[in-house]
Parts: sequence; structure tokens; C-alpha cells
Amino acid sequence: MDTPTWPPADVRLHVDGLVLQLPDEARLTELGALAAAGVHGEDAMPFTQPWTVGTGADRARRTVQYHWQVRGAWTPQRWCWPVVALQDGVVVGMQELSAHDLPVLREVATGSWVGREHQGRGIGTRMRAAVLSFALGTLGAEHATTEAFEDNAASIAVTRRLGYRPDGEDRLVRQGRPARSLRCRLRAEGFSSPWPVRVEGWSAACATAFGLVGEA
Repeated sequence: MDTPTWPPADVRLHVDGLVLQLPDEARLTELGALAAAGVHGEDAMPFTQPWTVGTGADRARRTVQYHWQVRGAWTPQRWCWPVVALQDGVVVGMQELSAHDLPVLREVATGSWVGREHQGRGIGTRMRAAVLSFALGTLGAEHATTEAFEDNAASIAVTRRLGYRPDGEDRLVRQGRPARSLRCRLRAEGFSSPWPVRVEGWSAACATAFGLVGEA
């Protein structure tokens, strides 16, 4: 990846032993392999888009294609920043941060997953804390939103720990059946990361890419 032409790739977040960054092609291949190895049990579906259905090869392909898709669709007005989390140089999960019209709405959304073999170690909490610190600090967002099905206990636990408050619910179709999805909202003044977060690589070019012209 040629970072002078793609400034978002310069940004790295450091939090309690994790490094979060946009994946180059080698890391993206590693992320696909992680997805192929499994993200959740066969009797669960935590995602509104059931991208984990099918074989390991299906999951790997969809993972790589998704990252290509969001890179190609990036504009300063509407962007999605899906970073990988590295622990000791190994890809352990993916954390997404997205926004549209950020200078006006000052709102971001998050989503994530952790490879099944790495779950239960607090990685999901640290990943989300890192991007929230970046969004509510460096990017100047005032609100962060997230959503999870009511039976996704792990995601809901992270949401509660980081200070979100209930923000309504949706009834969605999940694999042909109705499912209740819980929306939550976090205000900047209500957030304090449990760990220090260090932002590396932020620049005026990054500010432009994220829609914050002149706010580096």
C-alpha cells in the first residue's frame, strides 16, 4: 500500500499490547485466514449481514473483498476505516470505525470481530476503546453508536463497560427470522478509556482524508 496516496494507512493506534492499523495485502490475507478459522459457534449469528455463513474459504474471500470494497468507496464525506488488531505481530481481530458528514454530525459508528481462538482475553474491549479514543479525541466526534443482537452477550458486555447508554431497538430479519437488535450511544463526555491510547501517524493529509480539512 502506497501510504503517501492513502493517508489513512499511516494511522496506528497503540493500546495495552495491541496495535491497530489498516492492513496491507499480507495482513489482509492473514485476516482472511483468521476469519476462515472461525468467528463464532455454528448455532450463533451475531452479524446483521451473515458473512460468516459457508466454508472457511467463503469467509476468507468475503473478508478480503469487503476491505477492497470499503477502500474503493472511501470519500471524505463518507468513510469506513476497518483496521486489524495485532498482538505480538499476529492479527487477532478487526475493528471498524465509520462516519458520514463527520464535521456536521460529529458522530461515528463501530463494529468488530475477534478470531475465535483469541476470544475471552479482553481484545474486543481494547480494540473498541482504542478507536473510541481516536474518534472522540483526534477526530473530534461527540457521539459514538453501536448495535448488537440481544443474544450477543460478549458485545453487549463491552458496550456497557465502555459507558454506552441504551438508544432504542430495532426488529431485524436474521437468517429468515425476526431478531431484536439493541442500539446504544456513547457521548464524548461519558467516555474514558480504561487504558492509555497512543495515536501515531496523524497528519494534515489524514485530516483531509477523514473529512476534517484544516483540523490536523
